[in-house]
Amino acid sequence: MGKLKRVLLSVAAALTVFAAQAQEKVQAKISAIRQKDEMVTVAVSSAKEFYMGNNKHILHIGNHQYDLYDQENNDGKGLLRFYVPAAEFKQLASGTPVYLSYGELVVEDGLSIEDMCKQNFCPCWSVGKLNKNMLK
Repeated sequence: MGKLKRVLLSVAAALTVFAAQAQEKVQAKISAIRQKDEMVTVAVSSAKEFYMGNNKHILHIGNHQYDLYDQENNDGKGLLRFYVPAAEFKQLASGTPVYLSYGELVVEDGLSIEDMCKQNFCPCWSVGKLNKNMLK
């Protein structure tokens, strides 16, 4: 019985380490902002691939949400290019917090998007503040 107990404890410890690693959130940031004609592309990049499943990524800039994007995962790195109409982009203020979510984000009463994105189990990430000086 002692040997079985040690084996079970070893398995439980390994699963705990694996679960902690699986919960670690992807770090992402705004890497480029480009304008072509009447569309501005806001690129969000990560050193790890972005999940590809049956849901969509959504870029939250202030009270605006953008879900038209292209996705690339190459060599273990991820890139999402969100398309924002130039007229809307012009109205956005520099310094506005920007968040990325995987799927619709329902903000619970008493919480902010920032609070929710700090939770390990919430599919939401802070990607920085909008810097309109990045626009090329």
